[in-house]
Amino acid sequence: MATILRANTGLVAAAWLGGVTGLNPAMVASRLPSDNTTWAASGFVTVRTTGGSSAVDYALRQPVVTVDCWACTLNSSKPPWGKAWHLAETIHAATNPADDAARRAVYRDLALPGNYPQARVMGATARSEPREAYGDAGGYAHVLLDVEFDWVELP
Repeated sequence: MATILRANTGLVAAAWLGGVTGLNPAMVASRLPSDNTTWAASGFVTVRTTGGSSAVDYALRQPVVTVDCWACTLNSSKPPWGKAWHLAETIHAATNPADDAARRAVYRDLALPGNYPQARVMGATARSEPREAYGDAGGYAHVLLDVEFDWVELP
């Protein structure tokens, strides 16, 4: 019997964030790449599901995803806080659209990698203010925020 792949929150959040203006799919994943030379210039965004719910009577999923925005400076122990904050504020602004065009950009269909089915995001709402995270390795700046994604898997 063949395995049927199903969309999941990590894939949906990463795909949606990769389409935010100012980010790209290569900047978003579930894990931080160990080779920071590949992302030092742009920064990097990781996603992890931290809460939320699913609808009982229909297929709507409403998870809360913690979005971690990372920045580093090669050959320096000084964290580039401005770059990490810029990523977080870019994401926060994308979840709080100021005009109709930006609102339409929140609601979109996503092509997920491999043979995963497509998904449709119908809402992305910041559920926290961006905040600095401390205790990371020297030279890394880490800002995070929580985003609720309202999504369904497409047939």
